[in-house]
Amino acid sequence: MSETSSQLCESDCVFGQWSRVLREELNNRERTDRKLACIQDRLTLMLRKNRRNASVVDYCVSALRSADGRIPIRELEQRTGYSRGYLDRLFQQHVGLSPKVLAEIFRFQRFYRQWAAGLSYDLMKAELYDHYYDQAHFTREFRRMTGHSPQRFVREVSNEFGRRLVHRQASSR
Repeated sequence: MSETSSQLCESDCVFGQWSRVLREELNNRERTDRKLACIQDRLTLMLRKNRRNASVVDYCVSALRSADGRIPIRELEQRTGYSRGYLDRLFQQHVGLSPKVLAEIFRFQRFYRQWAAGLSYDLMKAELYDHYYDQAHFTREFRRMTGHSPQRFVREVSNEFGRRLVHRQASSR
């Protein structure tokens, strides 16, 4: 957005094809009130479309969150009727991440909350297969999220912030 602030731009640069279609429609109208009504109608349609798309994203985010990220993306495809590519585009537009990355974050958050609450890593190992395909899958995601292997993180990285966060959340309930 900073590239366009305080600058005069052609509408095509900002709105692309939508702008070209609108311009043609406006050229076919002579009266200003008709042109304004046309613009208003087009903008309203755009808002409705974005709202509908946002509700699909809201549904998917809610489903992923409530399942701690353990819903396969193909299941979201089936539930919504949209393809993976389309869901990816919607998520990029509305969330800034793909559904897969968001699922990974929710999965990791669940593990991290348990660990920060004091559950030992050794006790959680058995449960990892409920959330990750195997230990290698867990280790890859863990390293991607923290920059450390799980063992190194448990041994060397201070977790006082996480423990305080979990304690604060528990006491506020």
